[in-house]
Amino acid sequence: MGLFSAVVAVFIVESYKKLSPDSGDRMTALLEQISQQLAGFQNTTFPPSQNSTSFSPSHTIICVNVLWFLSLITSIVSAFYVMLVQQWVHWHQEKPPTLARANARITH
Repeated sequence: MGLFSAVVAVFIVESYKKLSPDSGDRMTALLEQISQQLAGFQNTTFPPSQNSTSFSPSHTIICVNVLWFLSLITSIVSAFYVMLVQQWVHWHQEKPPTLARANARITH
């Protein structure tokens, strides 16, 4: 389970990047705007400014990220419960046999 959680965490890191806008695209848009403004200074007319579109990730990207996070949470919770059960079994195996029999008679 530890290996699975580690692999899922790597996928989450890569997939999480797609939830925010690409900085390269934003830089390109800013450089285009600066270029248009400089061209406007030469012509003494200012070109209309372009409104930057707000970024919103696609529905598919959001769903994939939700599934990755749910997978990681399920894996970690499962590993936690496995550790609890192992400790419980180990604790019951260490009891002296007479005490274990007495407890068995009480519970059954």
